[in-house]
Amino acid sequence: MFAFLALTLQMGHTVQDSLEDYWTKMEQLCSPFYGQMMARARYCHILRFLHLRTIIGLEMTGQMVNCGKYEGDLKRNAHVGNTA
Repeated sequence: MFAFLALTLQMGHTVQDSLEDYWTKMEQLCSPFYGQMMARARYCHILRFLHLRTIIGLEMTGQMVNCGKYEGDLKRNAHVGNTA
């Protein structure tokens, strides 16, 4: 799961046109880091089943982190998750 989050955060620094471009073998667009960390099919599988929802009335305290701020980034790339 840490690899999934690391890849998702790294995608903000290495901007590609689509989610599939991060795992492309084309020499012009190749970023071997993504393929070495996790297979595209596995990333898309996790993305498909990961649901980040805000529960009304639930207060996050202590060391819990609200992941809702990443929901927009994940939803933006979710259209590719159905092709794996």
